[in-house]
Amino acid sequence: MRRFVVAVALAVASSGAFAQAYPNKPIRMVLPFPPGGGTDTLGRLVAERMTERLGQQVLITNVAGGSGTVGSDQTRRAEPDGYTLLFHASLFALGKHVVKSTPYDPIDDFTAIGRVGLAPLLLIAHPSVPGTLAEAVKAAKANEKAFNMAIPSLGAAGHLGALEFLRLAGLNIQVVAYKGTAPALADTMGGSTQFMVDAMTALLPQAKAGRVRG
Repeated sequence: MRRFVVAVALAVASSGAFAQAYPNKPIRMVLPFPPGGGTDTLGRLVAERMTERLGQQVLITNVAGGSGTVGSDQTRRAEPDGYTLLFHASLFALGKHVVKSTPYDPIDDFTAIGRVGLAPLLLIAHPSVPGTLAEAVKAAKANEKAFNMAIPSLGAAGHLGALEFLRLAGLNIQVVAYKGTAPALADTMGGSTQFMVDAMTALLPQAKAGRVRG
């Protein structure tokens, strides 16, 4: 399973909005997760490049909550003039199917600008978990109450990937939902949770540093 990262803008911009050269003022980019996660990191890199290319500042605003729906809905309600963008991941398209209270339609209420990246999902474990995947699964099956799975955001690709891993492994361990990759990763590095699945872009550096095992 792969995680697609997309940038979207509000739909139905008025014809007068682009009468002057666009952009002629700073652009706001909403990142609907806390700082420090994979989507946040990639969004900031894209904002830097857009600033260079467009000659106008692309300013980042983190609006976390509701598995990404709070920031997304704030973008939906912004003036549809092309100066408020939303940088999101696969959860943007999946959200309406997993969060009943999602107040927007990702197709009807937004205009897609383009896909800017994708990343394979990576399963990580706290260093205390036995080495190989088979050994880790065996240890978890022997004492399921001692193992937890961190979920960075409900309904995201990492959530679905984690559930599929647990299904294939035949594990029935507790799943703990977080409000973003950064807090979920911090708890997995600290040992409060033993497993986590998310985009490789966010997790691989910690695995290479030995803070978790990939």
